[in-house]
Amino acid sequence: MSGDPRFYGTPLPLALATLTEICDGMIVHGTGSIMATHISSLSDAGDGSLIYIADETLLNQLDKKSGFICFIAPDLEGHLAGVLSAAAGVIVVANPRLAFAVAARALYAEAPKAVSFYHETAHISSTAIIGDNVSIGAQCYIGENVEIGDNVKLGVGAILDDGVMIGARCVIGAHTTIRFAILEQDVHISDLCSIGTEGFGIEGTGQMAVRIPHFGRVMIEQGCHIGASCTIDRGVMDDTRLGAYVMLDNQVHIAHNVQIGENTIIAAQVGIAGSTKIGKNCMFGGQVGVADHVAVGDNVIVAAQSGVTKDLNKPQLYIGYPAQPARDFWRGQARLRKQIKNTER
Repeated sequence: MSGDPRFYGTPLPLALATLTEICDGMIVHGTGSIMATHISSLSDAGDGSLIYIADETLLNQLDKKSGFICFIAPDLEGHLAGVLSAAAGVIVVANPRLAFAVAARALYAEAPKAVSFYHETAHISSTAIIGDNVSIGAQCYIGENVEIGDNVKLGVGAILDDGVMIGARCVIGAHTTIRFAILEQDVHISDLCSIGTEGFGIEGTGQMAVRIPHFGRVMIEQGCHIGASCTIDRGVMDDTRLGAYVMLDNQVHIAHNVQIGENTIIAAQVGIAGSTKIGKNCMFGGQVGVADHVAVGDNVIVAAQSGVTKDLNKPQLYIGYPAQPARDFWRGQARLRKQIKNTER
């Protein structure tokens, strides 16, 4: 069952005409009064369902269904003849998946809180500055001189250590710890993250080993999303910085002094070593490893499980270990297969 009300609350029904306006689309089938009452998968679509289709091969699944509202891409409109019930509603949008995400958030929007809520078990320092409509969950710790903007939500057991600044409309997940950090507005941090911890800097070995002190911060710009169980180390001297709308999947490690440009997307289990600089609009597949002091330019794509050991400047796809341009990688693979085949003769 999609959108179980025990976990996601009761949705607010929205009419086809309203959804069309919200998502900047165009109605191509159905009347504006058809209502969406819940989200569902295509296989479970029925009366009141909100769905989307981005693949022509899935359209034939609609012929026995009715009462739904569906987002489709412009190039699918011509394939609808004969597969739709008169009771269905169809909206053409540029990006069906994006439109579905926007509409689903509107359908399941939380009712605005009238006042702040502080759980009785939370510790809140007397020097903390807290904005309006802030929700602070059980067992939270708010340290000295912390600043929290309006409409912030802190999950159970969240820790904001001394001096931390949290911008408006941020969400901090359960049992996440934030130290030596400044977050701009609309940042979402999931559960069990560690932000601002001291990085892995050690000089010497054995009994002579000394940890290098860290005097930098973590700076997270507006709109960033950080998945569950991520670690972002603060800088040694300079700051560790995530540009606006950087998206991190779960279990990502960002080491000290790393700089990541805006709109970059990083998949799960990526590790980025210290003092690396990554440009804007980059994409990193799962389990990519990036060596320290490497520079990655704008618009670079690195395939999953690749290893970046040197600078990548040209905006293209890189694959392998060490990461190399995709064309070079596949040529090398072809030569290797040919050599293996020749030796087997």
